[in-house]
Amino acid sequence: MDTYNQVLQIREDFEKKSEAVKKSDELTQLGKTKALAALKAEKLAVLSGLVGPLRKQAVLGALEVARLSRVKSALKSIESESMDYERLRYEEVRVRSSLALAAGDPQRIMEKWKQVKESGDRFRIRAWIDVAPETFPANTGPDLAWLELREDMAESAGAADSNEMAGYENLRRARLEDLADTMRVTQKIAEDVGEEASYQGENVIARVFEGIRPDPLTGELQVDFGQTADETPEGTFGRLEAEYAVRVAEQATVMKRYNMEFNPILDGVAPAPTSEEETV
Repeated sequence: MDTYNQVLQIREDFEKKSEAVKKSDELTQLGKTKALAALKAEKLAVLSGLVGPLRKQAVLGALEVARLSRVKSALKSIESESMDYERLRYEEVRVRSSLALAAGDPQRIMEKWKQVKESGDRFRIRAWIDVAPETFPANTGPDLAWLELREDMAESAGAADSNEMAGYENLRRARLEDLADTMRVTQKIAEDVGEEASYQGENVIARVFEGIRPDPLTGELQVDFGQTADETPEGTFGRLEAEYAVRVAEQATVMKRYNMEFNPILDGVAPAPTSEEETV
């Protein structure tokens, strides 16, 4: 059973137990109140036990996304440096000549474009992708041939990247999807624990995704773990957990001074100081 369905099962199980308590003829009203409170505490403890593993998934997943983004960026830089721009400019001139001969006929342009794709020449393909769409009419009316041309070239633009780069991008997207799944589970737990106090649900999300968030302008993932170059992902996670434990101990000491109960997951812990962020 995956974690999301596990959370749903926990909710269902405790709802059944709560209903059984409410319908019990053997318990007094006070007994029911105490039993329901005990069930609630047990449910929170069970759900809280899932938060630690989710935090590890989130940290390791975000670090892997960051690594794959760096590799992709490096490959893109290498590919850019290896591009023969004189040859590319030459092919762009040829594209404009071919387009002129096609006289604005989308069918003839499509035939020439297909020949270019079949050639497998990356300079010719890139030149067509860069130049041809700029010459297409902005308003094509009901003529779907232009739309087909635009879509075909847009798809080929993605395929024009090196296979290695595309492979890393596919991996990066897969890891981002994994992070989205982790968030989905975390939000479901937050929904359950925050039924009576919404801030507790918010604290669950903050615990799992501390140091991970989307950039408000670009939507790209931001990672702030203060990771050093020689630190492994497992090492980074271990350090973060050790730092978290210190913050928990410090806050617990303060709460004890005021004779207040303290659950670091539900009550929240002061956030770690931020370092220079990495956007991936």
